[in-house]
Amino acid sequence: MSLHNTPSRQHSISEDGTRQLAELTSTLWRGRHTLLASTLVALVLGAAYVFYVATPIYKSVATLVLEAREEQVVDLQGVISGLPPDSSTVTTEVEVLRSRGLAAKVVDSLNLIEDPEFNVALRPPSVLDKLVSVARSVIPRPNTTEMLPATEAQVREAVVGELLKRQSVQNVSGSLVFHVSILSGSAEKAALIANTFAEVYISDQLQVKFDAANQATDWLTKRVGELQVELERSETAVRTFRSKTDLIDAEALALLDRQQKEVRARLDAARAELADQRAYDGNLATALDAELAELTRDATLMRILSEADGPLSPEQRTNFDAVASRLREQSAQALNQTTQDVATLDTTANALQHRIDEQSADLIILDQLMREAQASRLLYEYFLNRMKETSAQQGIQQADSRVLSYAVAPTDAALPRVSLILAVAGLAGFLLSAAFCISRAVSLAGGFHTSTELEAFTGKAVLGEVPRIRTRNRSQFFKYLRENPTSAIAEAFRNLRTSVLMSNSDTRPRVILVSSSLSGEGKSGISLALAHQMSELGGKILLVDADTRRGGLASYLGVNPSERTLTEAVKEDLDWRDAVIPETIHNLDFVPGGAGISNIPDYFAKQWFPTFIEEALQQYDTIVIDTPPVLLVTDARILARIADTILFVVRWNSTSQQQVQDGIKKFESLGYPVSGLIMSMLDGKGMRRYGYDNPYGATNGRGTSYFKN
Repeated sequence: MSLHNTPSRQHSISEDGTRQLAELTSTLWRGRHTLLASTLVALVLGAAYVFYVATPIYKSVATLVLEAREEQVVDLQGVISGLPPDSSTVTTEVEVLRSRGLAAKVVDSLNLIEDPEFNVALRPPSVLDKLVSVARSVIPRPNTTEMLPATEAQVREAVVGELLKRQSVQNVSGSLVFHVSILSGSAEKAALIANTFAEVYISDQLQVKFDAANQATDWLTKRVGELQVELERSETAVRTFRSKTDLIDAEALALLDRQQKEVRARLDAARAELADQRAYDGNLATALDAELAELTRDATLMRILSEADGPLSPEQRTNFDAVASRLREQSAQALNQTTQDVATLDTTANALQHRIDEQSADLIILDQLMREAQASRLLYEYFLNRMKETSAQQGIQQADSRVLSYAVAPTDAALPRVSLILAVAGLAGFLLSAAFCISRAVSLAGGFHTSTELEAFTGKAVLGEVPRIRTRNRSQFFKYLRENPTSAIAEAFRNLRTSVLMSNSDTRPRVILVSSSLSGEGKSGISLALAHQMSELGGKILLVDADTRRGGLASYLGVNPSERTLTEAVKEDLDWRDAVIPETIHNLDFVPGGAGISNIPDYFAKQWFPTFIEEALQQYDTIVIDTPPVLLVTDARILARIADTILFVVRWNSTSQQQVQDGIKKFESLGYPVSGLIMSMLDGKGMRRYGYDNPYGATNGRGTSYFKN
């Protein structure tokens, strides 16, 4: 739609709304006597109910406040501490006040089981109860078991449920204040029950804390006894271990470690000396055998060898052997002594190490036993203190809530609310009579009800009457047509196909354009069904969705539009074949409309579209084009120049005479006469309400044998 047409369209819509409002006002004014009488009757009935039928119900309110302070004599959290003032606590307390357990305590406290107001079994039978009893005695029910009388527990639960129905709890927004409201036929009883609820609620809080304190005391007492036994056992284990073990302290153990290190150092020195001694002993034996006195470093041997010019004389040999024997004996003694020293030091070092290991292990065990005893002592002392604190708190618990104001007996009844009931009754009477006046006016001055009326008004032939298909989505519409080919609706579309094909006896229409005055008149579904019926004849059919703004043929067919659509093809001068989805149905190809653009009529006015239709007619027998509503946009008028037949859809009992007349005039003003009309969405029940027969025999049932579903 071009920009300069927008103000005129808005002005037209404004005028149409003003006219509809004027028609509605006129309709109500014509029925003013009915409106007044209905409103007065409703007010009289409401007043009669309020003053003569309804039982007055009184409402009494007790107000509680949740204490957020924590006043404690001893710091013992969890036993008598107050509740935190957060939203979850407020919600919890509201639910506690609404609980069946609390209501049951109120029932027992006031003995409401004996009150007929809450115990239905104690009420005298009403007229309806008597009628039901008589009916049961007259008409026996087969295979029914005799009802057993309710048990005492069941009666009590029923009374509790009745009490909860009459109770309401409200929290004042942004505060810790609660209103407990009770409804009752007696003002004094309502106040008594509300106050009892408050007292039982506070008493229940105290009882919960008292039980918690007793339970904590009992548990702590038992736990302290257990910990005392455990402490004594730990200390006994320490004493027993000390008595059985020669323990030393950590300082003595450190001294032993130092001694052990010193012995190890001496042992290392002795082992080094032993190695040197063994080396000397071996060198000494070699030197003596070779008579190398300088290796022995002995002055006597060196002197003896230096005095001999050649072999040793007997006297020199005797002296040499004596000195050598002495040296060997000294070396052997030194080696033996060093070996004994090494063995002694090694034994001493091992003994010290063994003693250190034993003392370390015993010290570790002792430390562990002492730590366990210390932990037991600390735990015992902690629980002993907690037990004393708990015992000190018994009897001084405070409730988390208190009564801010007790309920008093009201003087005026809360129900029924006279002003509200009279207002609702008067409004209901007015609305019912207004609905009656409007429905009567619509039935007399609505859209077209029969094809005869439509033909008489327009002078155009009605080529088909299509019943309404009630489906939850568009895809089910076409699914129904395909799965129910013998239904009355399928036959209606066959009749439409026949009428269209025979509307011109000279030539068969090949380009069929389908339009309507406004949206929602069923033209898209009719376009699809007509194309489908055409394909049933065996010809090749092309269905074009030219309603690019709100076209829904793709959703009817249950297919996803291809990448190339009619909008893109006409806008970018592409080959129209790229936008075709082949064989969507047997013998039926489909061109999706795509995303709408504001200036699409300008593209439709170009030569591309006639060329597209001319080329498509070389491949297809019939082309069905679904166009936008002619009164809303100009697309259909532009496309009418390439159509052989223009079908105009009129919704039954909906499209007004002016809308039909204006829509047809839009085409004929350009020299494109409408070939025929289609009445859509016929409602059989609605036609019978207006006194017309269903065109497919559903009124009297004589035609139903020809169809299924």
